[in-house]
Amino acid sequence: MNTSHFPWTNHASIHQPEELIQSDQELETSKQKVLSIGEWGSDYNRLLHSSKEVQ
Repeated sequence: MNTSHFPWTNHASIHQPEELIQSDQELETSKQKVLSIGEWGSDYNRLLHSSKEVQ
């Protein structure tokens, strides 16, 4: 076993929680983006349907 691996694993374990928190925040923002795109899409579909009904 190579002992030079241990400092790296310790370093990784120290920084992991912060990275996890960051990825969670990124996930939330991407969810919000998807939601807003979904809302926009449904509004767009409504506009399409209403314009078809007028014609």
